[in-house]
Amino acid sequence: EKGMGASRRQVWREAGKLVTLDTKAIFWTEEKPSLVSLLPDMVSEMRKQGAQVLIPARKEECWKSYPDFQVAYKAVCLKVYRWYFGDFDPMFGPVLWTPEVLYFFDHCSAEQCAEWGVTDTYLQHWVPIYLRSQGFKVVSLPVEWQHPPEQCAQEESETLKNMIIHRLRQLNRFVMGYLALRDFFGPRKD
Repeated sequence: EKGMGASRRQVWREAGKLVTLDTKAIFWTEEKPSLVSLLPDMVSEMRKQGAQVLIPARKEECWKSYPDFQVAYKAVCLKVYRWYFGDFDPMFGPVLWTPEVLYFFDHCSAEQCAEWGVTDTYLQHWVPIYLRSQGFKVVSLPVEWQHPPEQCAQEESETLKNMIIHRLRQLNRFVMGYLALRDFFGPRKD
């Protein structure tokens, strides 16, 4: 199986092999290893709220460390997401979930996503929406974060044009995905 969705499912299946009775959560992140230090707080908050999924959110002051175009792009995505699904920051990327719902992440197939009207590229965005529609609890926790200055410099350098094109493609995929999921699952149930 090829593609980003398949790769993510494979990683999550491998992580599932490490789950024991003592495992409190599985943490998904891409380029944010410094967030690992916040795991105890995130796990504690998720358990305190009786949730199966926690989506960390950037505190408002964190946005000052991002390139202007990225702030604008994320604002559009977040507006659509929050309009339909609540006050979460899935654009940040990291997601924490309990072993109880691991199955839904590592078995969400390309065919299942197609039924929902989305591709399987961004499973970590789609699966929490599905879980919420099924009555599982998804919560958020604001965290301190600074976009790495070296990444910001790179994104605003000679690669800016390519980065803007990449972000616009993502914008389209996320917004259309959120709209499709809203149509498929209906209004959120708070």
